[in-house]
Amino acid sequence: MYNFLSLSEDEYRKICSVIPRNIIVGYFQKNPKEFSKIHPGFRATAVQNKDALRILVNYRERGFISSFVERIASDWLKEIQSVIQKYQNNGESEIVSYVHTLYQSFFSDNVSAYFKLINKEYSEDQLTMIANLVALLKNIEEKQHELETSSRELKDALTVCERKAEKSEKTLEKANKKLAELTSKKNELESLQKKYQELLNDYEQSTIEKDLAVSQVDELKKQIISLNEAVGALQKEKAQLETSIRTRIEEEKEAEALRINISYPIAPVDMDEFVDYFSYNLDSIGVVDSNLPLKTLLTTYMSCVLFQGKPIICNKTCADAFARCLSNTLVNNEPVNHIVFSSDLDEKRICAALNMSGRIVVLENFLGNYNETFLLSILDKFKSKITILSVTYEKTLFYLPKDFLAYCHYVNLSQLSGFARATIPDEDPSILTEKEITQVPFPAKNRYQDIVRSIALELGFSRLVSDKITEFVYDDKSACAVLSLSIIPYLSDVMGKNAFNVSETLQRYINRCPYKKVFEEWFAA
Repeated sequence: MYNFLSLSEDEYRKICSVIPRNIIVGYFQKNPKEFSKIHPGFRATAVQNKDALRILVNYRERGFISSFVERIASDWLKEIQSVIQKYQNNGESEIVSYVHTLYQSFFSDNVSAYFKLINKEYSEDQLTMIANLVALLKNIEEKQHELETSSRELKDALTVCERKAEKSEKTLEKANKKLAELTSKKNELESLQKKYQELLNDYEQSTIEKDLAVSQVDELKKQIISLNEAVGALQKEKAQLETSIRTRIEEEKEAEALRINISYPIAPVDMDEFVDYFSYNLDSIGVVDSNLPLKTLLTTYMSCVLFQGKPIICNKTCADAFARCLSNTLVNNEPVNHIVFSSDLDEKRICAALNMSGRIVVLENFLGNYNETFLLSILDKFKSKITILSVTYEKTLFYLPKDFLAYCHYVNLSQLSGFARATIPDEDPSILTEKEITQVPFPAKNRYQDIVRSIALELGFSRLVSDKITEFVYDDKSACAVLSLSIIPYLSDVMGKNAFNVSETLQRYINRCPYKKVFEEWFAA
């Protein structure tokens, strides 16, 4: 194991500064949930070099960051050791092998950190000499690269000069000037090479002096053996302590999973942006208007009901595709958690599952099998999540208390082919900026609410339910959205009634509303 804790802040910063940005961004993209904790409101691809370095340094103590940096650095160290071994197999001394390898590595400007990590002990003078040799070789390579680049440029310039010698004397003058610069750089390179040889000779002399201290090293080895025995005893104590710590951490994780923080609903800051991205995802699964504004009504209904903190009731066949579209729109295609009803589920387990779930969660088969009043009281503590209550059969809702709809939103997606086929969206994932809302804003009372409320009452809904399902209605579009996607399908699929035969107000309104064709085609029967 490599001792990363021994690194100074500057040494750690230097390691982080040479990690390529694409590797950092790729790691953040693979771990969006952890990334959002340390850099909320930003996409991983938007992270620039300076931001990446700041994140890696400032959040060094977090396991999400430290494990990444240590893994990258460990891979470098393994590669370096492999190259050093090749040099030594070819007869090079240990120090020379280190120098020739390190100047080509990510530790070329951070030699002290390398030897700390591999726990290799050298005197301060030796470390300084190795660092100087590495820096010198790196400088030589850079100068050589410049020389090669300049040489190529000179050849190109001379070629052009030869072709245009009669027409351009200035080109020849530039080439001569470039040649003079190249000669100067060549002389500089020769001087650096001479300096490198001198330093190498100094090292060989220091090696002779090192042999004279071998006897002292033998004595130190004896002391090390004694210390190792003491370290062995300490390691046993450490192992016991680590076991105790791990047990405590697991206990704390379990307690955290059960801890409930009552939350408020959250909603996109830009609702128009949500409608646009949600529409793209609907298109990707085949929800097409076919010259009818069904998609417009659907996005309108969803923008009204999704962010009130109330559960959404949906047919099980459509629930998965619906949840995937929402996840792909809001939270970068974060996995959708499914909590399936079983007889051994109690409040503690349900709350723990909801705590560990992401933004969107589907509860399967709870309606009709679990006390709905008790279930609503649990879900009321998790208003920041979008909860979808899926039912296998719409008729199941017939046996629930009628006022149940006052605390949920029913949506019927069964007639939209993309949802019925449970298609997975192939639209690029997006992350929308959201904010907490302590009070859901509803429009002021208006004539459209009065119309829809009258229709609901005529269809047999209670006053409480009629008031609740119309409170977000403010125009023809929102009125037709709740009628076409909730009220009329509920009466048909749950109650087994034809709404148009029951409500005269509904007939009159549909005949004059701008979405008349939608109702004629969708509810033709």
